[in-house]
Amino acid sequence: MKRAVLIAIGVLMLISCITAEEPATPAIETLLDSSEKSAYIAPNLWKYQTDEAIKILKEEKFNTLYLNVGALESEDGETLSLSVRNDEESISKIQKIIDNGFTIHLWLNLSDYSKTTAEAIKHNIEEKIENAMNDYIQSLKDNGLKNKVYIHLNFEENEYAQKAMIEALKYLKKNGFKVSVSVVSSWPKKILKELNAADTITVQFYNSKALSSEAYAKFIEDGLKKLGLYIDKNKLVLVFPYYPETAYHHTSVENLEIVANILMSEISEMRLYKGLCVYAFSEVLSTKAGEKYLNYIGGNNEKYPDSYEEYRKLISEFNRLYESEVNRAPTLSISDQSVNEGETLTLNLLDYASDPDGDTLSFTLTGVGEITDAIYTFSPDYDTLGTYNVEIEVSDGNGGVAIDSFIVTVNNVVAIQFAKALGGSDEDVAFSIIQTRDGGYVVAGYTKSNDGDVSGNHGGFDYWVVKLDGTGATQWQRCLGGSSYDYAISIIQTNDGGYVVAGWTASNDGDVSGNHGYYDYWVVKLNNTGAIQWQKCLGGSYNDWAKSVYQTNDGGYVVAGITYSSDGDVSGNHGYSDYWVVKLDSTGNIQWQKCLGGSYNDWAESIIQTSDGGYVVAGFTESNDGDVTGNHGERDYWVVKLDGTGDIQWQRCLGGSGDDYAWSIIQTRDGGYVVAGITYSNDGDVSGNHGYYDYWVVKLNNTGAIQWQKCLGGSSYDYAISIIQTNDGGYVVAGWTASNDGDVSGNHGYYDYWVVKLNNTGAIQWQKCLGGSSYDFVYSIIQTNDGGYVVAGYTDSNDGDVSGNHGGLDYWVVKLDSTGAIQWQKCFGGSNNDYAYSIYQTSDGGYVVAGYTDSNDGEVSGNHGDADYWVVKFK
Repeated sequence: MKRAVLIAIGVLMLISCITAEEPATPAIETLLDSSEKSAYIAPNLWKYQTDEAIKILKEEKFNTLYLNVGALESEDGETLSLSVRNDEESISKIQKIIDNGFTIHLWLNLSDYSKTTAEAIKHNIEEKIENAMNDYIQSLKDNGLKNKVYIHLNFEENEYAQKAMIEALKYLKKNGFKVSVSVVSSWPKKILKELNAADTITVQFYNSKALSSEAYAKFIEDGLKKLGLYIDKNKLVLVFPYYPETAYHHTSVENLEIVANILMSEISEMRLYKGLCVYAFSEVLSTKAGEKYLNYIGGNNEKYPDSYEEYRKLISEFNRLYESEVNRAPTLSISDQSVNEGETLTLNLLDYASDPDGDTLSFTLTGVGEITDAIYTFSPDYDTLGTYNVEIEVSDGNGGVAIDSFIVTVNNVVAIQFAKALGGSDEDVAFSIIQTRDGGYVVAGYTKSNDGDVSGNHGGFDYWVVKLDGTGATQWQRCLGGSSYDYAISIIQTNDGGYVVAGWTASNDGDVSGNHGYYDYWVVKLNNTGAIQWQKCLGGSYNDWAKSVYQTNDGGYVVAGITYSSDGDVSGNHGYSDYWVVKLDSTGNIQWQKCLGGSYNDWAESIIQTSDGGYVVAGFTESNDGDVTGNHGERDYWVVKLDGTGDIQWQRCLGGSGDDYAWSIIQTRDGGYVVAGITYSNDGDVSGNHGYYDYWVVKLNNTGAIQWQKCLGGSSYDYAISIIQTNDGGYVVAGWTASNDGDVSGNHGYYDYWVVKLNNTGAIQWQKCLGGSSYDFVYSIIQTNDGGYVVAGYTDSNDGDVSGNHGGLDYWVVKLDSTGAIQWQKCFGGSNNDYAYSIYQTSDGGYVVAGYTDSNDGEVSGNHGDADYWVVKFK
């Protein structure tokens, strides 16, 4: 059905309009003769001159009438009433007009709903509206007019009348009436949105303030833009009057050009019905009925055209202006968009805009993002998840504009799949997590609790092993220990589907038997349901601390750490602490043990089985006798290669005259080794130290000879924690730095994560400081399936690279691509401290990170008190 564009006047309104699909520049006569027409008729014409009005309106081919039936008024400040009652005469006249084929809108004016009246009744406005309208609409129902007419609600520009209109609309719709409303573009968007409940919405653009042509054009343009955002365009009818000079309205003939330009461009641009409307005074004002009507309203006091000839003169002037060249507006259409956190949305706006005249286009933006040279970009960070409204205006520089709005959805690239706090009311600290072959996870650490998730604690700290399924649900948990202190450091899944846990114990009861004194290595074998298959205390009468356990090719195990003992299971200690390596068979029996060291302290940190079936152990030494030769000073890296029976094949002290601490060793693909840690030296094997502690990476061949070494850092403290060999044969080293010079650039303040990528000869390919203005400590790095890297630790920052910190320390996980660029970052935690120590890439391409938490808010729920294990699975 065609929708007419309405032109209203305050007393008599006869309108001519064109609808969509009409030619671009028709003559005005064609416009008048070929368009639907609507008229606003005052009460004294439709009610008392019904027959004459019907005759004139039919001759002029009007089909829609707005009949003024009065106003909602206040007579006593407390009640509202209709000024035109539901009398029998009014009903019969309305029925007669309907019978003559007209569509009727019964016009109720809220203009007299004043602020004073509103204040008096605002607390029960809905009831007052109902009381005022109830009899009237009941009469329309009783007389069968309910489905034959629209109730049209007119406006007043104050918040009280607007609220009255909303309440009247609700009441009428509740009673099943068709409703049309008049609105003004300056109304609040909340009111405009609520009025979409109406069936038809008319908007008026009177020049009642005698605006200049330019100001009037701006008024129209701004109004159309706003309405396009909030009004249902399929319901919208424009009321755009052209007036000759009158005592009340100041739209002059020169405004005709504005009418043409604005409506022909803006209406099309808003996807409304393209239309251009003027008065159709036509012969009506030259008839006796027209003259009689003018007498009712004061006749010559109003400066209407005196004759049809004068009216035709106005039309000719309009025709001349209208048929001149009219600039055609550009078009713009952009669909809704989405972008991932940490990525950039880029739109070439020229792909979405066009101009029929080939004009050069320019763009302006309202909303997120920016526009440069017709390119729109939006780069959300990792704390902007949600949807955003964007509005873009295109201009052709000749007065033609188009506006389109669209929604940008920022997708969360890191979605938590589960977050599990595990523990009891005391302290629970997780150090290690692995994914198990069934798709679940096993977490190990120690606990002092014996409630909540924890049962079976034997006293003090116990090893605590928790098995989760793939959704994070606990399948089983096991406290392992005795009445003293038992600390688990490492867990592995064994070839038979069970688990081996290693650490140390001071107990000799409960699950623990065979303790030799003080702390012993304690190795526990569990089956796949957590039941103990065997346990073994290894050590002597002094302290023995296991740092690492490894399943060997023969199905047994090798355990490495340090010992101060020289009795019990320990023989051959050279003095103070020695590296102590113990080989067990698959049932926990000692096959051999080896003390490695000299007369001072020797601390083993890492052991791996080598490709030849032997072992290599790395740590640091203060000795220079016994098994140790070549120490350069205080403490040196000490790397020892053993054969399959524990005999030394070679050993190597690496360092200078300062302190050198090795934390990590891996075997490289060429059969050699790379060792990483920190150095305070700048002599001996060490060259290139930048000041204080530097990362120090040393590449050895398969006989322990240095192939190259590299100091990495700046003038402050740089601590390497972990090294991995990358798919391209190079290496990535991770730790933290307080430097911002030398090899280090981009430090955000205090300590930052520091990730350095080396090629296979030790040359830096790239380095990346990650963090904010506070403390950021990394503890784990892995290479991901896509060739990038994930780094995990914890942060006290909430700026720089870090966003979303929940308070205190948070887990902080950063994903880098293969060049070190940040792909995403995520803080996990609550308002207290949360410490991440271990991360693992899961078989589904996600990640699981474990540590412990002091929080019980934010992303942490279910904390049982003090510190809990906290396991987070995300993808």
